[in-house]
Amino acid sequence: MGAIRFTHHAAPWRRFFRCSFAASNESCKYAIHDLSRVELGRTPPLTPRFNMPFELGLSVAHEKASKGGKHEWFVCESMKFRLAKSLSALNGTDPNIHGGTVNGLFAELRNMFIRSDRQPSIQQMWTRSENGFGQTCGSPKL
Repeated sequence: MGAIRFTHHAAPWRRFFRCSFAASNESCKYAIHDLSRVELGRTPPLTPRFNMPFELGLSVAHEKASKGGKHEWFVCESMKFRLAKSLSALNGTDPNIHGGTVNGLFAELRNMFIRSDRQPSIQQMWTRSENGFGQTCGSPKL
């Protein structure tokens, strides 16, 4: 991939390129999007931030464009039926409902990545999270 040069006029697009790179990063086979944190901001005007749904959209587009099933995405929510109300374009998608708790999130992560050869317990996941999960796929520094 060639270098991308930005002028001061292009600076607002930097964040977009980071998001689009992260969503299309070929080294990332999985993308997990937790939409439960889409809430109204605290300062006027009270406005929800849509970065997470936007990044989910980039992941969906990347999955559709990738060949051979090289990208898989998951949606997390804290409440049943909230996804159907807030993002009806994804009707038919079963979100992973974690109930807004860490244990619930770990249980849903286990559900996303069920493997017959090794299935960590929630306690093992807690221990691993306290020690750091290690390297994750991320966006480049621009």
